[in-house]
Amino acid sequence: MRIFLALAAALLFPTVVFAQDAKPAALADYVSFCLALWDGVPDLHAKAAALGVQDVSGSAGMSMTLGKSTMQFYRAPPGNPPVSRTVGATSTTFTDGKDWSCDVNIHSPVERADLEAMEKTLDLEGQIMTLGPTMMGRWKIRKRHPVVLIKAVAGKNFTMLMVQKFDASTAMTKAKPAH
Repeated sequence: MRIFLALAAALLFPTVVFAQDAKPAALADYVSFCLALWDGVPDLHAKAAALGVQDVSGSAGMSMTLGKSTMQFYRAPPGNPPVSRTVGATSTTFTDGKDWSCDVNIHSPVERADLEAMEKTLDLEGQIMTLGPTMMGRWKIRKRHPVVLIKAVAGKNFTMLMVQKFDASTAMTKAKPAH
């Protein structure tokens, strides 16, 4: 377990952080990538490439399962510029359902307009709060069941985007006896 935690920390929180000159993909594209990961879409490799990230294992769609949790990690390839984006997706099965979470770390400036564009594109209900130099947002995707929640924290040169859903019907379907 210690090895897994060290690997996850190294992938999700690189020690060297530089801002990029190029504008990163739209925040809505990262949310869409997270949803695609959860749904197991066939063109996942192409979606990752469009975001400038790749599976850390080098093989598209590779995942690692530890107990009740399955994880996938993506990051920008090493080189010029240094690693500036990571995506870590985890699903955990519980007795009463399944939780999916997706954490996106973008090490470049994000403006309020970027958060507002994500709100509009994904039809989100919630708000953006400005606290000094930091912006925070909390939303849910309208008309989506199970509910998908999105949280964002954006500072001067970083953005953390967290996408999460819990599907109680997954376990309920398995628990129902066949008649």
